[in-house]
Parts: sequence; structure tokens; C-alpha cells
Amino acid sequence: MTLIATVLIYIYPLRVTFGAFFAYATGGVLPVPFALDGSQVGPLFAVFGAGFSTLATLMVVLYLIALKRRDSLVLSQREIFKTRANTIAWGLVALTGLISTILALTLPEDLSGLSGFIYWSLAVTIPLFSFWVRRPKAPTGNLSPE
Repeated sequence: MTLIATVLIYIYPLRVTFGAFFAYATGGVLPVPFALDGSQVGPLFAVFGAGFSTLATLMVVLYLIALKRRDSLVLSQREIFKTRANTIAWGLVALTGLISTILALTLPEDLSGLSGFIYWSLAVTIPLFSFWVRRPKAPTGNLSPE
């Protein structure tokens, strides 16, 4: 229920953010149905980042619950490994949102929009993490995939 409530609360700032982005990117060809000035960009990205981080953190919590209940769920060693890897990956996503939120709140007003570009780092960090997880490893007990 918490996940659903968070998604519902997160949708409006997401709509505003994307509407503003597309209005800016198209030079106003795609109009935005609301007024948005430069002083609102930082708070907008702060709310967006907080929602993004919250959703990712909820995913981390769900994976941690699965790990805690691994015996009753009868998870194999491979499933335990994948669950741990997904927990870390979602943690990276949450951290990215947190960094964006901090930048949105601390950058000067004219630069606060740059906080949105931190999300592009996920295009690098997630594939690098995925590569790291899939690299050949020496047997390490219950951490190695089957």
C-alpha cells in the first residue's frame, strides 16, 4: 500500500517535470498547461528527486524483506545472489535521486535545473554495476551464482 500511495503522490511532480522539459526542449511547440518560472525549478527537482529516492528505497526494503525471509521463500543460492545484487542496484538508484535532491536544494537558482542531469549517471552506473555482478568470480560460498 505504501508503494501505491508513493506512486500516486509522485505522479504530479513527474508530469510537471516532463511537461516543463518538453516545453523547454521544443521551444514552446509543446506548450505546458501551467506557469513555471525559474525560481520553481529547484523545488520541483527537489520534490521529483525525493519521490524518485523514496520509490527506489521502497524497492530496497522489499528486497531486504525477501532476503530476511529467504528460508521460508526457499530461495536458491542463485536467487539469494540476485536478490542481493538487486538490493544494491536499487540502492544506487536511490542514491542518485538523493544526490539530485541535494543539488536541487543547494545549487543557485539559475543552476538548480542542472540537478536533473544527475539521472543520466544511471546510464553509466547501472551497466557498470551489472557488469561487475556478472564478471567471473572465484567460488565464495553463498554469494556465487549457480
